[in-house]
Amino acid sequence: MVNDSIAMATMRDSPTNMTAHQPIIYYGTELPSRARARELKNISVVLQTYHPLCQLNRFADYFPHAQRYVYFNPTVVPRQFSTDPQLRAVTLEYDTKWNLQRLDLKHPAARHFVITQGKLALQTKSVHGLFIDDLDRWDSPSRRRYAYSVLRELASERIRSTSWFINRGFGFWKRLSGLAAVLLEEISPCLLDHLNPADLSWVTAVVLPALRHAHARGAEIHCLTYVPGEVGWIPQGNAASAVAALTGRPLLACRHLDRWPKMLDERT
Repeated sequence: MVNDSIAMATMRDSPTNMTAHQPIIYYGTELPSRARARELKNISVVLQTYHPLCQLNRFADYFPHAQRYVYFNPTVVPRQFSTDPQLRAVTLEYDTKWNLQRLDLKHPAARHFVITQGKLALQTKSVHGLFIDDLDRWDSPSRRRYAYSVLRELASERIRSTSWFINRGFGFWKRLSGLAAVLLEEISPCLLDHLNPADLSWVTAVVLPALRHAHARGAEIHCLTYVPGEVGWIPQGNAASAVAALTGRPLLACRHLDRWPKMLDERT
């Protein structure tokens, strides 16, 4: 899960080395270097709605050439609403691993709440769409329709088409128009080469077909790892080789809240 403990997906320090729309995922509150940010092209930038660039409607001013997304997690109660008694009535067991209160999207009240939050996120000036996290928690035949109804409602309310940048949630990809990019968090070729047979079967049956379909539609596919040694891994098995062919070199994510890439950090 890409959550508040992760500041960004690192990128190379020279913009000449960047691939098409390489992601920068940043959840801190500091401003980047405006001069350097305005020079960047072929990138996607993901910010939280509380970031000053979103709050002050300056997202496009700093990143005029980027695909601009705001973070949206339809499965959690934002911390500012954690004491709301109405929301507490439609929550699941507390997620101690990520220190989050999870919503039960089977309840209409929970879906109404996250739809409202999603619409507010989409009102952020000059954004192209939403970066959606944790859909995999509702990615099963019996649960998928509840989360999908949230996405369908958000898409129907948008005057212009919404672009989706989705982390995992493979079962949702085919049903979403405007799928612009997908993220394979912690599904690197290195990891695939070390999976047990049962997990590898899941990759072959679920992940690879979804990736191929997304690729055929023109969606960008990114792989993210937290382990530096996985970045330069040479794939060995068929599944790892197939994923590497579709994703290219994995992005390396760092677990800090407030650090931009060096080239964007005002302190460097």
